[in-house]
Amino acid sequence: MGEALHMGQTLEFLTRTLVAILNDNFDVEIEVEALVIREDRKTLGQLIGLLKSHADIDDVGASILKQALVKRNYIAHEFYIKNNYLFTDLEHRNKVYQTLVEDTKTMALGTALMSGFVEGFCEALAIDKSKVLVKQSI
Repeated sequence: MGEALHMGQTLEFLTRTLVAILNDNFDVEIEVEALVIREDRKTLGQLIGLLKSHADIDDVGASILKQALVKRNYIAHEFYIKNNYLFTDLEHRNKVYQTLVEDTKTMALGTALMSGFVEGFCEALAIDKSKVLVKQSI
């Protein structure tokens, strides 16, 4: 379960980094909290549209990002609440674990894709990644 949480945190950080880069360098204001807290489809559509305009993402890539963020948000905000029998019911735990393994793979694909976009924009726009100010939630 720790792998899923770590992958989710990495995906969130990369999402926040990419949004900060896009907001700082293009005439947009993507609300990062709508992507990592509320799972707002309009905001996700805005991000994907911007990537289609300024990067190389197709419908498959867009689908990967969407699914990765959906899985990340589920694990971060609902997983433990909806699986409170996780620690007492072995059968439930095994089913949930298998689903969690698949969800982690989905997040890993999205994380790799998001990492590529962060690297690509930093290289194309001559941005030092260590200088990108990432908005964090408190």
